[in-house]
Amino acid sequence: MLNNPKPTSPSYPTFALNDNQPATSYYKHDMVWLLGQALSNHATLMEQQEIQPDIQEVETTYSEAANHIPSWSAYNSLVGNTCNMPLTRINTPPLIAAPAHEWPTLLTILKQAQGISEKVVGQQRKTVISLDLGLYRPAKQIQMARDDYNHMILRPGELHMVMAHLRTIGSYMDCSGLDSCWIEADLYGTSTIKQIIEGRHVKRGITAHLTTLQALFTLYAEAFYKDKAEILHEFAEKANNLNKACRDNNNKDIQKAHDDMRHAIESFGFLNHMSEFNDTVATRPLAKAIRQYMQMVLVMITYIRAVRTGDWILHLDATETFVKYFFAHDKLNYARLIPVYLADMKALANTDPEIWEEFKFNQGNWVVNKSSIPFCAIGPDHALEQVNRMMKVGGGLTGITLNPISR
Repeated sequence: MLNNPKPTSPSYPTFALNDNQPATSYYKHDMVWLLGQALSNHATLMEQQEIQPDIQEVETTYSEAANHIPSWSAYNSLVGNTCNMPLTRINTPPLIAAPAHEWPTLLTILKQAQGISEKVVGQQRKTVISLDLGLYRPAKQIQMARDDYNHMILRPGELHMVMAHLRTIGSYMDCSGLDSCWIEADLYGTSTIKQIIEGRHVKRGITAHLTTLQALFTLYAEAFYKDKAEILHEFAEKANNLNKACRDNNNKDIQKAHDDMRHAIESFGFLNHMSEFNDTVATRPLAKAIRQYMQMVLVMITYIRAVRTGDWILHLDATETFVKYFFAHDKLNYARLIPVYLADMKALANTDPEIWEEFKFNQGNWVVNKSSIPFCAIGPDHALEQVNRMMKVGGGLTGITLNPISR
């Protein structure tokens, strides 16, 4: 195998997948939130004025104060930068009375989208189209077979990518006992858990995995800090400050406490200590399996962070990091097509630098932003699903069908 390497792609001879993790600066934001959730209830020396506990007492004494740190999305909205992303204008073209997966319908959609784009931005600009994977695959086949469709840039939708992430994580954790923990904790019923594992309920799936990540990270932190009591005290104090700032709902104090915690993570080399600790427990099957699950969830929320903030480079890095899980868990359609998508997008820097700059520097001009609140952007396919919801209620959308009787 080593003497017979895989031949390079004729279309992208220099492209190759790598296993590099997204930049640690992005993990630090999530690590601040996880540490705050895990340690905010921990008593610090400053809280206990009557006595000065020793190291053992610090490790086992907990504050009775409630945890006021909000959920992952709400927390990132509080500490995120001021939303400079422009609001997206959403319009609904007329519906085509034909199944979308049929070849004539798909050809019509691509040509109509190109016609709209030419009238808006001119013929010199390419048309960017986002589709779910069921349509991305035949659309990509059309583009590869016909040279007159090279003026289009096709992308799989972010919402359906998250659903693929959830299905992949569900395949990994199925029959692991975590689903039984959800039932025993009265979080979800059996039918809902089946939907989560199969990736058919996005909101509940993300919430379930984030809740599980918090619980597992709390146990991980207890084992990690067992021999690092001095670091425990330092981080517990900062987590308590963050908890108090969230309780008082003071945005300046929340941002300051967040920055203090992030700087502490950097100064103590927290991520390096975590890597060393992971190496010490790498021979334990349960610890290794749990760490793998936590890593998969972290990559998924990093991908969601990229969409919510419109960070194009982080989007590509998180997508590339998760590809290996598609291969490992037999998600063959995504395993085959996502590397093609990554190759197409990374080639834009040379083939279409104007669009590359638009995606990278123009404040997330590849996602849909409908709110002035930070951390609220969504993928185009997600926005389309919201439009579909409007079409299913009385008075939601009118005048979008080709049938004059229905207008």
